[in-house]
Amino acid sequence: MFGDSLAQGFAYGVRQAVRQRGDYLADARVSEDVRIGIGLIPRRGLDPVVEIASVLATAQPPYDAVIVSLGVNDVGMPLGPVAFYGEAWQQAYRARLDAFADAVAVYGTPVAWIQVPAVRPPAFAGPLDATIRGLQDAEMGAHPGVVLVDTATLTGTGGTFQTHMVDADGTAVRLRAGDGIHFTAAGYVEVARRALDALAPRIPPPVPAPVLPPAPPPPSQPALTVDTQPPPVPQPLTPVPLTPVPLTPEPLTPQPLTPQPLTPQPLAPAPHAPIPLTPVPLAPVQPVETERPIGVERPVAATPGAPLPLVPIEVNPRRTGPVQVAPREDQ
Repeated sequence: MFGDSLAQGFAYGVRQAVRQRGDYLADARVSEDVRIGIGLIPRRGLDPVVEIASVLATAQPPYDAVIVSLGVNDVGMPLGPVAFYGEAWQQAYRARLDAFADAVAVYGTPVAWIQVPAVRPPAFAGPLDATIRGLQDAEMGAHPGVVLVDTATLTGTGGTFQTHMVDADGTAVRLRAGDGIHFTAAGYVEVARRALDALAPRIPPPVPAPVLPPAPPPPSQPALTVDTQPPPVPQPLTPVPLTPVPLTPEPLTPQPLTPQPLTPQPLAPAPHAPIPLTPVPLAPVQPVETERPIGVERPVAATPGAPLPLVPIEVNPRRTGPVQVAPREDQ
């Protein structure tokens, strides 16, 4: 789907309409390249002719068809230096229509061009009815790669504007939105259904995948033979007699030994270097000094009921040798 804000609604309608079909188009996938406010005339740096060629060139896989809605926003737009609505403008607009159709034809893609619908606002209704719709119908209707999608029977003709359609059940269905330009959801679906009906003869059905022949059956295996006979009865073994074989001893011939002379090899003494001895001075031994006098207990006469007294004896700490204790006279 390619075009303006109306194309955005028609893309929704196509997605709904394909689901209602019972043919191969029911599996169609829908993509859209929609720009709000654009027309067939270049504006804001976007040229629709260049854009549609780029879209088709990069599409993977290639598109089967293109549905286009353009023209309402071309009202009042000049074409370069040419002012809107004059004869020169109409000639330039026809050239734009041809360039668009040719850009799509390069890729062999069929186009469904949605006819500019009737609108209610007078500022749009007059130019659309008098100029733009007629130019589009004439140019696109004559191009072999384009089919026109009729909207006149839905939206009004001859300057009239209608909002409802009577369906097959005789029920009035509202098709137009409150702004008098856009459609309701039901209106978008109805226009999309007409677009698909116009495109269906130009879209070949998909080629079915080749049906591979069934694989041959595996080679038959030979049937297993089951032996139903009982196993043979084992027979007793017959002993085999052993015959001794005499052995003839062979005499051993001694072989003389030849002594081998030994040559002593002198051993060269290994040189030894003298090891120098370094005297180690020894510190003189000092006599051991005690830090405090040693007390020696002397026996004293025991007094009944009294503790035994201890008598300290002063001993010269520097004296060496055994310590002698003199007995007391009272012992």
